[in-house]
Amino acid sequence: MSSALRERRRKRSLSPDSDTPKKSSSNRRSSYFFPRDSDEDSKPKTPEGGERAEADEKPELPDQKEREAYEEMRKKNIEEKNQMLKLFGFSPLPAFEPGTVKKKPPRVVKRSVKAKPVPALRLTLRSRTSTGKAEVKKEVEDEKEGEESEEELDEEIGDMKMVPINNEEDDKINHEEFINNLLPHLKKTKNPSGQVVDLDSYKKIVKQLQLRESTVQKVGVKRTHSMAIHPSESKVLIVTGDAIGTIGIWDVQSTADPQVYHPHKAPVFCTSFCPTYSTRLYTTCIDGTVRRCDLDKLMFERVYVSKGRIAKNYHTPWHCQRSSTELLVAHGNGSVGFIDMRSGEDSVQFYNCHERSVRTVHVHPVEDQFFVTASGIGEVCIWDSRFINKKSPKPVCSMPHSKGLKSAFFSPGGSLLLTTCNDDRLRIFNTENVQAGRSQVVTTVIHDNQTGRWLTPFKAMWHPRRDDVFVIGAMDPNRAIDVYGVHGLLLRKIRDPLLTTILSVVQFHPSLDIIAGANSSGRVHVFMPPE
Repeated sequence: MSSALRERRRKRSLSPDSDTPKKSSSNRRSSYFFPRDSDEDSKPKTPEGGERAEADEKPELPDQKEREAYEEMRKKNIEEKNQMLKLFGFSPLPAFEPGTVKKKPPRVVKRSVKAKPVPALRLTLRSRTSTGKAEVKKEVEDEKEGEESEEELDEEIGDMKMVPINNEEDDKINHEEFINNLLPHLKKTKNPSGQVVDLDSYKKIVKQLQLRESTVQKVGVKRTHSMAIHPSESKVLIVTGDAIGTIGIWDVQSTADPQVYHPHKAPVFCTSFCPTYSTRLYTTCIDGTVRRCDLDKLMFERVYVSKGRIAKNYHTPWHCQRSSTELLVAHGNGSVGFIDMRSGEDSVQFYNCHERSVRTVHVHPVEDQFFVTASGIGEVCIWDSRFINKKSPKPVCSMPHSKGLKSAFFSPGGSLLLTTCNDDRLRIFNTENVQAGRSQVVTTVIHDNQTGRWLTPFKAMWHPRRDDVFVIGAMDPNRAIDVYGVHGLLLRKIRDPLLTTILSVVQFHPSLDIIAGANSSGRVHVFMPPE
């Protein structure tokens, strides 16, 4: 486009009366919809109608006035409070100025830097030799210190007199009278001679058993772990071992309170009366000690103390008496100790039966060269003490289980074996052909054996005079005792209104038709026939 044409168009856009350019169409449309005031009306005016100067000062903000008024009010309140404090004799409040509050420094989190392992220096032959001698010397010193601690503990675990802890000093005569009243009945005891009836007749006898208020008594201080019933027919005598090492003796037919003694320092897992000397009681504690309670001498005699009881897995959870002079003791390291009580503790022979954790040991009632062990690693083995090897023993018969065992006991006749397992099973094995190494499962009973942490584990126990009946505690919410037959049938679920707790430790009386059970609070319940 030429410059002349552009100039011609510019002149057309200008009006003839004014030098200002005409408004565009867009401006005309905006003014039509949004009419603008004239230039005179758009200028600011004063209240008198005159124009206001453009360079006028800005008005004060209302926030500043509010701040000043608040500040004056605050100062007036502080003065009034200071005057009141002066009247009561107190010092005035300190003056506060904005910006005097100290801000807390920001928290700095220090990151821990892991130190790199320093490589060990290589020692020369001379330094190695000297260091080795020093280490050997230190080991010898540690052994001497361990021996001293063992000797100190041995002094604490010596023989001790029977002194009840639940009686005062003035009641010692009553304690002696209590024991003297028991001795005539205990010494008359012979082998159990109760009449054995058929199974149907025995079911009727069990159905009649009941509790009385006089046959429920707190015997132990804490949770009951073991219980023994004396075979006397003229006196019902029950002994319990609890979780803190106390031994409770209760004469059920007497009105006297039970006598409680404290010969051990840990849970007593096994108690049993001597079959030869009826006034002797053996107790095995988990801390590796075995004691003999002699009621004639009124003494707790030391029978055995595990040499490694301070170390791990040297606890002693169970014992079984093979004769009047020999005792078998199960150890937590998997061994069984044969103790000759005539020669003392130096003549103990150990046999490694399992890798660890022998829970119970029981001697065959007829052929006493055989004994059975139940392990916590799921093994039940029958051993022959005549051919056992100390280093690599081989069992006569092995009965593996899927989970850990709680107990394994021969029947009174020795032809059956009863096991209690953590897989909620009670199994009965045929052990008539033990020498041939054969054992078959006769019966399997599904039973809830999960007692948990606060209850003593269940152990199924045979009737002392029968091979066809056994008893065990029950996790029944209605509180009961389960009596089973040899074929796995439930003969009787014993319940009673006075039974309100779970009885974990349950046993038959050796010579009378009586069943006793103990709970986790030390209370013993005795089920007896009606009077």
